[in-house]
Amino acid sequence: MDFGALKRMPESEVIRLGTLRYTVPAAAPAYAKDHDRTLAKLAELDPALRRLVLTEFLAQFARPDLKWEPDDSEHLVYFFDLWWGDFAPEVRDALREVGLELQADVLSEAIRLFGRDYRKSWGKGRDAHVFERQLAALDIKFGSQPDYVRAIADYVRREPRLSQWTADMRPQITDDERLTWLMPHLVSAVDLGAPHAVVRAQLAAMPRPYQQLFLLGTLNRELMSENLYEFFCGQSGNVAPEVLQVLHELGLDKHAVAVEQGMAMLPTPYPTSAEQRNDFIYSPLAPSRQQTMDERLSHLSYELEQSAHDALDDAMMALAKREGLLPQ
Repeated sequence: MDFGALKRMPESEVIRLGTLRYTVPAAAPAYAKDHDRTLAKLAELDPALRRLVLTEFLAQFARPDLKWEPDDSEHLVYFFDLWWGDFAPEVRDALREVGLELQADVLSEAIRLFGRDYRKSWGKGRDAHVFERQLAALDIKFGSQPDYVRAIADYVRREPRLSQWTADMRPQITDDERLTWLMPHLVSAVDLGAPHAVVRAQLAAMPRPYQQLFLLGTLNRELMSENLYEFFCGQSGNVAPEVLQVLHELGLDKHAVAVEQGMAMLPTPYPTSAEQRNDFIYSPLAPSRQQTMDERLSHLSYELEQSAHDALDDAMMALAKREGLLPQ
């Protein structure tokens, strides 16, 4: 991985994040009833910027930080199934206005699948999965997401006002947005399911500050979605020794104690394979072990939530700022 390239956020991501500022936030339940207000806001924009915002509706949901980046065969299904699909007719018109005739024609075909009166009611009101096969075929005609993102970037470069807008928007991207963009790239650099020697080599290829950020993020992700029990049962637990070292280095003592206690419940030397750990945890020779570990690690997770809430988030941001890791 070219870590130098992570120092600057791509223009396409600046465009995506910048255009989000002109639309209703994609958070239930407000957006379900704000279609007209969104269109009214868009009508106030410079025409070139309005077209850009609308064309970005086809890319907003295809994001690595959402953990479920759809492949090209699912692109239109997700678009029509989510709230962005409420604006399909306006997006189609914007595509035509910026010269993406093929994509506009494909979107017109997709809209016709839903009948004469297109329903601006996402979810159950407009179940795109009913047309999954037809939409997958249209996705092939539409083209790949990377090609689409490049086409939008080309449109921005052709419009001097949009090029200046992108330059002006770059410093307005928040630190949280910058870190959110960075983390999936670090995650993709390490295969936690590989043999531990391979994982260690992949970690060693990272500059130390990126290593620390990746390892903190690995623990943080598990604590946010599950708890320490799931951390040790899953692939993230393969790097528990490395995570523990970083926790000590950065003074995150409460988290370090919790991870140490979890490691102490497992054999010595620490098993760096999830399969080995699960064989031990679920051994039929010790039927009560799994419940005991689950209860103890869940309790440790609860204690961390109560006494050190957001500590890992804060530590990750402080590290990224201190070491100049946030992309500009």
